[in-house]
Amino acid sequence: MVDTSGPCGMSYEKLSAVYLDRTTPAEVQEALLQLLASFSATGKSDFPYVREVSIKAQVTDGHLFQVEIPGILDMEVDRNWGQAAPPLPAYAAQDRFANALEYVQNTRYRMHDDGAKLNFDYSRRQANYRSIDLDAADYRERRMIVQYLDGSGWFNAAMLQIIQEQHLLLPDLEAIRKQVARLRLARGGSQ
Repeated sequence: MVDTSGPCGMSYEKLSAVYLDRTTPAEVQEALLQLLASFSATGKSDFPYVREVSIKAQVTDGHLFQVEIPGILDMEVDRNWGQAAPPLPAYAAQDRFANALEYVQNTRYRMHDDGAKLNFDYSRRQANYRSIDLDAADYRERRMIVQYLDGSGWFNAAMLQIIQEQHLLLPDLEAIRKQVARLRLARGGSQ
């Protein structure tokens, strides 16, 4: 899925592009599109650009993730920022697949697809890593932080209750920015 709605904003109502591996059965592809549509308030989504492609993915040492769509996407994400272990913990987040995210580094993230009007290089920027741990029971029992979105831009009382019950860390955004800047400098990048 590619969304270009801006920083920290993922709109499932109109994704810029959806890429599906051509080896994935049609019923699984359809189920994924239905799942994505279910994230919108209307339960419907506009998928203006869907392509079946060859997707190559590899995980090295549990922290280096590489994804390639030949001629379109070249991505490498380092969960450890070049260190022996992840330097940042998972923080509470308003995400559709997990209640917590880790901030990781895109060491390489280049996308070029004229058909989707996508052409960017987000290499060396911060990215999000999530362990998908929410399921239908969490949804039914309203244990998903994202179910309480109110547009306020921060965690509301209902979200804070979930965060407390699940013993999640609240992000200290200024401290995270400083740590990310230090990590980038340590890898020879800029702040």
